[in-house]
Amino acid sequence: MNAGVTNPQPSTATIGDDSDDLLSPEERREAGRYAYRVWWSAADNAYLAQAEGLPGSTAHGATEHTAIELAHEAAATALAGYRVLGWAPPPASGGGQLTARRTVVIEPPVYDADRIRSVRERVNASQTVFARLLGVSAQAVHAWERGQSTPSGSARRLLEVVERFPGVARPLLRDRHDHQP
Repeated sequence: MNAGVTNPQPSTATIGDDSDDLLSPEERREAGRYAYRVWWSAADNAYLAQAEGLPGSTAHGATEHTAIELAHEAAATALAGYRVLGWAPPPASGGGQLTARRTVVIEPPVYDADRIRSVRERVNASQTVFARLLGVSAQAVHAWERGQSTPSGSARRLLEVVERFPGVARPLLRDRHDHQP
């Protein structure tokens, strides 16, 4: 990371502006190198999360997932501040093994019929192809999309991955005409 910045460009963003131009991809990547701690705060009636060892990265949210996402954004913002000031940021602490003692695995979101259909349509797959991608039956996807049943935990996790990163599905799918045995 560049320790010094000369002549930083003034920001044209305003409060409430959702512009992503304020944070560089490098700052966002660097924020991902930190280990994040999340806990419930009864005093705040919210989950709090923080990048370990990075002051200014604490955030709160209604769910663990939201708190961590907001803490990641706060960490990237803190790293941008370090860059602008020419300071070296604290070393990332995320290099250690993820253990049950230090790690909270966030539960996958709940998926209703409309959300499942939206994820499937986002990858432009039929119910049958989407079912094969997720490793479930076409009948299961059909039932989910009709609201007759809900996906299991592992299926919800796969839905979350495909929803967050739809590009991950494309390399797993091939046109039958391109398939070689």
